[in-house]
Amino acid sequence: MTLVAGAAFNGSHRNSAREPEALVPGQWFPLDIEMHFTSWVFPKGHRIRLAVNNAQWPMLWPTPHPMTTRLQLGGPLASVLTLPVVPAGGSESAPDFADPLPGPELPGYQDIDLGNSSGYGEISAITRNPATGEATAVATNSGATRYPWGREDFRETIEHRTSEAAPWLTSVRGTHEIKVSMPDRTLSWQAELDFSSDRENFHYRYTRRLLENGEVLREKSWSETIPRDFQ
Repeated sequence: MTLVAGAAFNGSHRNSAREPEALVPGQWFPLDIEMHFTSWVFPKGHRIRLAVNNAQWPMLWPTPHPMTTRLQLGGPLASVLTLPVVPAGGSESAPDFADPLPGPELPGYQDIDLGNSSGYGEISAITRNPATGEATAVATNSGATRYPWGREDFRETIEHRTSEAAPWLTSVRGTHEIKVSMPDRTLSWQAELDFSSDRENFHYRYTRRLLENGEVLREKSWSETIPRDFQ
């Protein structure tokens, strides 16, 4: 089974994102949700599965309000999935791709660690406390490249945390560092993010700093509280 497309939609934005409207319990709402673009082609005999749910943590921030939704499968508001169809026959149905070429090589340049294939931090560990319902997912990534003038390393860790019993208490904490090592000095750019929520607000805290040979040259922090506003 392969995930080939997806989409998310905040039901309170069904009429306007600038002026969201609360959902009314027990009332049906038509939602027009456009799936993300994909170039995936389904061969003959394959099956397509559509999954609909209320949450997709850690990709989507949990709502503080527990809810149960129903999907209308018949009647005037029947749910419909519309997919593009490739015309049968013709050259359009079979694109002609060129053969891949090897990457260029230059003296003094070398990939030491390519990191994750996606280029982003990927989930490397998931833990769940059955007593409290709290879940934690950790994403990591790192890489290293050699240049004629030195070496560059980067690493990042992102910790996602939430709770089934109190979904409004959700947080993400991340650290990121790029270190450039040269014969005469080492420069390091560091970043720390702490983003969390409660029932009413989001809380944003962020710090960036520049170090030379381990000593801080510059540092700046930001802090802000943002109302959830139907989020």
